[in-house]
Amino acid sequence: MNLRSDLDHQLRDLAEEVEEIEQTVNRLERHEQDISGIVQSLSDLSALVQQIANELLPPTTTLTAIKLLHTQNGDTMQGPITLNVGQSTTATVLGFNADGSPFTGTMPTANYTVSDPAQDSVTAGSANDAAVTSLSAGSATFSVTLTTAEGIQLTDSTSITNVAVVPPQALSSIKLDFSTPTP
Repeated sequence: MNLRSDLDHQLRDLAEEVEEIEQTVNRLERHEQDISGIVQSLSDLSALVQQIANELLPPTTTLTAIKLLHTQNGDTMQGPITLNVGQSTTATVLGFNADGSPFTGTMPTANYTVSDPAQDSVTAGSANDAAVTSLSAGSATFSVTLTTAEGIQLTDSTSITNVAVVPPQALSSIKLDFSTPTP
């Protein structure tokens, strides 16, 4: 009879252990649901923070390209540029992001040069522009170079042709003949 009572006792103990395991599994399932809900809430919160950041923070811009823009008397000039000797144009450097959109960050200081200083003079202005003045007939290359915050050197250039202007000849005398023409 002891054997039967030992078996009954072991079966009751085993049943209690099975019940405890089932309760633990149920608690774990509830925790898993809680954890899944927390993970979803964190994902939603992360998306909301990103949306707020996109609205509040300016987009990141990186200067990747530059282009020279020439103007004369407020009109944009298309390259290559032709100037009469003595005329000037204002050159401004424009910056662009990798996607081709205008660069909105702070432009680095531009360095303007001309291949033949006997042809054209360059006078740096403010706000990354320079005046280019034609000095004599001929051609030269006008260039701008700058170094980005990332240490990348960017360059653009334009060909400038200078044309000598011949002043009109002044009339110095007139000879009038009032005689009657002979047939």
